[in-house]
Amino acid sequence: MDTLLMLDKTEERLIPINELFLQVAQYSKQQELNEKYCGNLIIYPDGGIKHMTEVKVLGFFGTGFVTKLLSRVNATYSIHVDLTEVEESWSSILERARTYLANDLASADPYMPEQAELSLDDQEIFSAEVLYASLVLPEFDECLDIMI
Repeated sequence: MDTLLMLDKTEERLIPINELFLQVAQYSKQQELNEKYCGNLIIYPDGGIKHMTEVKVLGFFGTGFVTKLLSRVNATYSIHVDLTEVEESWSSILERARTYLANDLASADPYMPEQAELSLDDQEIFSAEVLYASLVLPEFDECLDIMI
């Protein structure tokens, strides 16, 4: 599983997420999940960039009786996130990523590690792969893994 980067338009922060984030929510109200997350961008380590267009709540998380029971106790829900290709230019996405990273690091409770600042200039960061290589990311299990 990969660590992904989410450009959160609501908080205006760059948030490291893991792939479970796109499968599990701790909230069952689909409309509110859509209001909070639709429009966010997901940047993949391989260079892919996707736009979150819809979050669908499918039911309690898990496949068996026990996991669904635990899901009910913990209020976790299985979700599906519709993702579409992004038509925005890389320079625009990178500019937003820089701003959102600065906003995150300036917050009282940052998602990114303090040493995550980008020291390269925009011409040097010509792709998502270079962006990933130039950032210090938290460990996979320390990334946001559930929509809240």
